[in-house]
Amino acid sequence: MVNSRYLLGLILIILVVWLTMILCLIVIYSLLPPMELSSTAHVSELVEAVVKLLVAGFVSLAWLYCWNMLVKLYFQRNLNPSRVKQEGQRARKKKGNI
Repeated sequence: MVNSRYLLGLILIILVVWLTMILCLIVIYSLLPPMELSSTAHVSELVEAVVKLLVAGFVSLAWLYCWNMLVKLYFQRNLNPSRVKQEGQRARKKKGNI
Protein backbone atom coordinates (compact mmCIF):
# COMPACT_ATOMS: atom_id res chain seq x y z
CA MET A 1 0.00 0.00 0.00
CA VAL A 2 1.27 3.46 -0.86
CA ASN A 3 2.07 5.68 2.07
CA SER A 4 -0.26 8.69 2.02
CA ARG A 5 2.60 11.05 2.94
CA TYR A 6 4.49 10.11 -0.22
CA LEU A 7 1.39 10.41 -2.33
CA LEU A 8 0.55 13.82 -0.87
CA GLY A 9 4.08 15.02 -1.63
CA LEU A 10 3.79 13.95 -5.26
CA ILE A 11 0.38 15.58 -5.61
CA LEU A 12 1.72 18.84 -4.17
CA ILE A 13 4.68 18.79 -6.56
CA ILE A 14 2.36 18.26 -9.53
CA LEU A 15 0.06 21.08 -8.41
CA VAL A 16 2.93 23.51 -7.86
CA VAL A 17 4.48 22.64 -11.22
CA TRP A 18 1.21 23.13 -13.12
CA LEU A 19 0.32 26.34 -11.31
CA THR A 20 3.74 27.85 -11.93
CA MET A 21 3.65 26.75 -15.56
CA ILE A 22 0.28 28.45 -16.08
CA LEU A 23 1.51 31.55 -14.26
CA CYS A 24 4.62 31.68 -16.45
CA LEU A 25 2.54 31.33 -19.61
CA ILE A 26 0.29 34.18 -18.48
CA VAL A 27 3.34 36.34 -17.82
CA ILE A 28 4.87 35.51 -21.19
CA TYR A 29 1.68 36.16 -23.15
CA SER A 30 0.72 39.32 -21.26
CA LEU A 31 4.10 41.05 -21.13
CA LEU A 32 5.83 40.08 -24.33
CA PRO A 33 3.34 40.85 -27.14
CA PRO A 34 2.82 44.52 -26.16
CA MET A 35 6.58 45.09 -26.10
CA GLU A 36 7.48 47.12 -29.20
CA LEU A 37 10.51 49.10 -30.23
CA SER A 38 9.98 52.59 -31.63
CA SER A 39 11.87 52.12 -34.88
CA THR A 40 10.14 50.85 -38.02
CA ALA A 41 13.17 49.24 -39.64
CA HIS A 42 13.32 45.51 -40.26
CA VAL A 43 16.33 45.32 -37.99
CA SER A 44 14.24 46.49 -35.04
CA GLU A 45 11.68 43.77 -35.76
CA LEU A 46 14.47 41.22 -35.66
CA VAL A 47 15.82 42.63 -32.39
CA GLU A 48 12.31 42.64 -30.91
CA ALA A 49 11.79 38.99 -31.88
CA VAL A 50 15.15 37.99 -30.40
CA VAL A 51 14.42 39.82 -27.13
CA LYS A 52 11.02 38.11 -26.84
CA LEU A 53 12.63 34.76 -27.54
CA LEU A 54 15.30 35.31 -24.90
CA VAL A 55 12.81 36.41 -22.25
CA ALA A 56 10.50 33.47 -22.95
CA GLY A 57 13.47 31.09 -22.93
CA PHE A 58 14.72 32.48 -19.62
CA VAL A 59 11.30 32.10 -18.00
CA SER A 60 11.03 28.53 -19.32
CA LEU A 61 14.49 27.59 -18.04
CA ALA A 62 13.75 29.13 -14.65
CA TRP A 63 10.56 27.08 -14.46
CA LEU A 64 12.43 23.88 -15.37
CA TYR A 65 15.07 24.62 -12.74
CA CYS A 66 12.43 25.11 -10.04
CA TRP A 67 10.67 21.90 -11.06
CA ASN A 68 13.94 20.00 -11.00
CA MET A 69 14.80 21.29 -7.53
CA LEU A 70 11.36 20.32 -6.18
CA VAL A 71 11.70 16.77 -7.47
CA LYS A 72 15.27 16.40 -6.18
CA LEU A 73 14.22 17.65 -2.76
CA TYR A 74 11.27 15.25 -2.69
CA PHE A 75 13.37 12.23 -3.61
CA GLN A 76 16.20 13.16 -1.23
CA ARG A 77 13.77 13.39 1.66
CA ASN A 78 11.65 10.36 0.82
CA LEU A 79 14.06 7.95 -0.80
CA ASN A 80 17.06 8.40 1.46
CA PRO A 81 18.55 4.87 1.72
CA SER A 82 18.79 4.95 5.52
CA ARG A 83 15.18 6.11 5.84
CA VAL A 84 13.94 3.42 3.44
CA LYS A 85 15.86 0.78 5.42
CA GLN A 86 14.43 2.03 8.73
CA GLU A 87 10.88 2.06 7.41
CA GLY A 88 11.33 -1.45 6.04
CA GLN A 89 12.51 -2.66 9.44
CA ARG A 90 9.56 -0.95 11.16
CA ALA A 91 7.12 -2.56 8.75
CA ARG A 92 8.61 -6.01 9.39
CA LYS A 93 8.43 -5.47 13.16
CA LYS A 94 4.76 -4.59 12.89
CA LYS A 95 4.10 -7.81 10.99
CA GLY A 96 6.02 -9.79 13.58
CA ASN A 97 8.71 -11.09 11.24
CA ILE A 98 11.64 -9.79 13.32
